[in-house]
Amino acid sequence: PNPPSRPRGGAMSSKVSSDQVKILQESLQSVVAELEKKTTALQAAQAEATEHKELSAQLTKKLDQVSKASKALEKEQARQKEALERRVATAVQTAPDPRIAEAREQVAAAEA
Repeated sequence: PNPPSRPRGGAMSSKVSSDQVKILQESLQSVVAELEKKTTALQAAQAEATEHKELSAQLTKKLDQVSKASKALEKEQARQKEALERRVATAVQTAPDPRIAEAREQVAAAEA
């Protein structure tokens, strides 16, 4: 003969199962809510990282422009300094060169 069968899912068993399902659902909802918060935080961090990357690219571009302008100004300053030194060297010679004065006197004497 067959052993006596136990009643399946009696009132007590049904209550425990229902309570367990409720606890599992609440736990799952809590995990989903936490996951959504972390996802939102991650998206915000990614957006901020993208913004920082764009700002970094803009700053790098601006620094390159400033560097080029600085080099151009340095070249212009060196050119002006050299031109000024030439003008000063020319301006310093106030008295005529004695050789030139002597040559002019010889030309004047020869023409006379």
